[in-house]
Amino acid sequence: MSQSTKASSSSSMKVPSHGFLADPSWAPPKLVTKCLLEARPGYQSKSASEYLDTPEVLRQKVSLLVRLLQGSTHTLLYTGAGISTSSGISDFATRSDASVVNKKKISSVYAAEPSLAHSVLAFLHTLERPLVHYWVQQNHDGLPQKAGFPQHSINEIHGALYDPSNPIVPMSGELRGDLYASMLAWEKKASLCLSLGTTMCGMNADRCFTTVAQKAFESRKSPPASSQRHIGGVIVNLQETQHDGIAALRIWAKIDDVMRLVLLELGVDEATVRQKHSHCPLPPLADPAVPDVFVITDRKDSAKSTRLDLRQGAVVTITDGPHKGKHCRVIKKSPKGHYLLEMPKNDGTGSILRRLGCWLITAAIEGSGSLPVVNASAAVVAGMEAADALKLPAISTSKSSGAGECKGVDKDDRSQVKSKGERAAEEKNPH
Repeated sequence: MSQSTKASSSSSMKVPSHGFLADPSWAPPKLVTKCLLEARPGYQSKSASEYLDTPEVLRQKVSLLVRLLQGSTHTLLYTGAGISTSSGISDFATRSDASVVNKKKISSVYAAEPSLAHSVLAFLHTLERPLVHYWVQQNHDGLPQKAGFPQHSINEIHGALYDPSNPIVPMSGELRGDLYASMLAWEKKASLCLSLGTTMCGMNADRCFTTVAQKAFESRKSPPASSQRHIGGVIVNLQETQHDGIAALRIWAKIDDVMRLVLLELGVDEATVRQKHSHCPLPPLADPAVPDVFVITDRKDSAKSTRLDLRQGAVVTITDGPHKGKHCRVIKKSPKGHYLLEMPKNDGTGSILRRLGCWLITAAIEGSGSLPVVNASAAVVAGMEAADALKLPAISTSKSSGAGECKGVDKDDRSQVKSKGERAAEEKNPH
């Protein structure tokens, strides 16, 4: 017997949850996909059944959400895989073939483009009086930055595909110290937290939502000890989460649909937002006549600067994270302005591909971020060439040469090209 079915439109939750700020007249959300499977087996999750608010209730909830955003001075975003499914990146929690989740297909995670939600959230951050202020991102996909959300306001707590200094953190791994400290600081000062597209099944990072939500939930019973205003937590997710009971507002809808209504509530044209926040501007060159060379002025002493040469064949050194001190060679630049780097494996049996997002260079040039790589010293480059210490496999970027497989890659590193097919797809969609 199948464990998942498409539910009738008349089915509804037994115990509806709209949040403690809900209007008691709101109709319960509808069960649209019944699934007896657990969303995240082995973790603290609920069933993979999916629910949707009625159109009228959804509109009222979004109107309330906008008012909460306008009343908050420190709004924190906490996003999971659900925000990127409409961009073609699959999630872990969707278990039913009858799911209402978008089934868009893309050739590679690197070819993914920002969803409407990514674009709207980037827009809300750029307002003269921002409605969102900081983003803790569970995903590794770089889609917030592709939509124009500034790197200095993003915390890729579980690792990033486009930052060689921040590799993917395995489930049993440790979070990077500086990123964890930043998350804790925002957990403490945020007055409102939006949890978007995550089941919050027990990750350490879930605390940035639960702390904010719990403070507001408890402050209903007694006045807060400090003058800080606690608005609470908002959850937007199709599936139930273990924290629905402490949410100030619980929205059962697709994230893109919610963000579309947010724009409507604000009187902002969707097409304009999509056009402006669908790509990341390229960083300015030091000399327009010399491609791939940048100058970064020292933030403390404007008389000092660092030259970053990312031309093909250049050697760079990673400046932070678990790979600090490792050397990489620049392989090529994509049409979108991102750089493909190749780093030898520790055991010398092969190499690993890393990407450097153009937004990291922009942040360093603007003085709002540190460079994850710098050019290796002349002595290091000379020593590597003389001793052939950097044993990189030949990688062809021409279509006539086939897929150009990078041999010896670490099978556990999800940030790498793992197969000829995926490499060929990247050549076709070189993002």
